[in-house]
Amino acid sequence: MRLGTLLAIGMLGVVATESWAGDSIAGKARAFAADVLIVRGTNIRLTGVVAPADAMTCPTDSGEVNCSEVARDELEHLVAGRQVTCALGQKVGHGRYFGVCRLESGQDVAEALLRAGWLRAADDASAAYKAAEMAAAAAHLGLWANAL
Repeated sequence: MRLGTLLAIGMLGVVATESWAGDSIAGKARAFAADVLIVRGTNIRLTGVVAPADAMTCPTDSGEVNCSEVARDELEHLVAGRQVTCALGQKVGHGRYFGVCRLESGQDVAEALLRAGWLRAADDASAAYKAAEMAAAAAHLGLWANAL
């Protein structure tokens, strides 16, 4: 009977390990989309931000570019070769979570992209995220580069 109890406790431990919501995950990251990172096979959608639509174009001096692709490339450049730690929030599908991700320096990945103008703050975003978006808009950065 004691062995059965230990096995049951061990199985519960495996289940708890598999359920990452409220936990964190760390490792090298790559950009899947403008607001989605993949860390150790787990998709993490950055919390509190909205990425440009896939079909959205941005005018530049050299012509129109796909804003979503540029934003994804900016995210990839930000995390390339760096250790990222993501605090996982709500699970939104198999192996997919909302989360807040930070570089080893402590820099919030989403906030960095907001400050660069490549993401927008969600309606329910933190005051810091909204301020970062406003600063990018005022400086005409990223998505705001050609805003009047």
